[in-house]
Amino acid sequence: MSPSGPREDIFPDWILSARSNVHIVRDRASFIEYTPFNTFATNVAGARSAAAIAVGTVEIQVKRAAKKRGPRSHRVLRLHNGLHVPDAVCNVVGGTVTGEDFSVELGARNEGSDARIRNGSDYVRLAYFVKNQYSLLELRLSNPPVGPRLGLSRLDMEPSGVYNIHVIWPVSERRRFEAFKEGLNHRVYCANNIPSSQPYTAEEKLWLKKHYGGDFKFLQVYGLSIYKDEDCEEGRAIARALMRGDESDEDVPGFPFTHDELVFTEKRWGDMANFMTWLRLARYNKDDCETAKTVVGVLMAVADRKRARRA
Repeated sequence: MSPSGPREDIFPDWILSARSNVHIVRDRASFIEYTPFNTFATNVAGARSAAAIAVGTVEIQVKRAAKKRGPRSHRVLRLHNGLHVPDAVCNVVGGTVTGEDFSVELGARNEGSDARIRNGSDYVRLAYFVKNQYSLLELRLSNPPVGPRLGLSRLDMEPSGVYNIHVIWPVSERRRFEAFKEGLNHRVYCANNIPSSQPYTAEEKLWLKKHYGGDFKFLQVYGLSIYKDEDCEEGRAIARALMRGDESDEDVPGFPFTHDELVFTEKRWGDMANFMTWLRLARYNKDDCETAKTVVGVLMAVADRKRARRA
């Protein structure tokens, strides 16, 4: 999801935290990709310190070096999986974020900078930091008209004298977001690529007959009625998603689920991605898939015992 509407003045403070494993972003207008998702970051002691309402990609217009001038002195710095924390005291550039194609270089002051960001592929300098009055390493942004119009610094408006900026996005929360995003992508893919309005083809009817005994019994499995047009449409969408899964799941590394396990989870949670999101597991992580498979087996055994008692 991309931002819409006019861009407002954004907070100017982008502070480097060398030990933080996530970026913190205060302004909605800074995002070019935006996924609403409630999560949190912790401080060094493990206590929750920042409540985020979304995760997304940020682009920042930055100066490459203090002494460079002209159009080539500016670059766009892209930060992935930034947490939107509207009440953050400042923006944070994490120094140990996995998956970024750049490295943070600390050390002695060099060419007017106290720290630098270099491209991961060719080591070209992308951006630099200088120490501000609070001894924090502050990213140097491009001024208008190249960069955005900046607002007031909250660090200056609410000076405390001492800041200890260190934020950690827990692995469990990162996995939960990855699973959520996978489920979201899966639903969008199905909506765009799996037709539900067209009647079944002869090949699709054979698949239903083989696995469920026909369309009527298939709809019964999912609590749908063959006498309702909207139920039939939903059933065709589910069936075609399962058929595509039959074609592709065997080729996905770390995808150990049987057809019966897929049917069980999809009947109750919508699809395997949603089930693993519920468990806070990542679908394409092999260990997480094995964990989910164990949980599915236990739940299926419980369901079998309940059916036996009712019989």
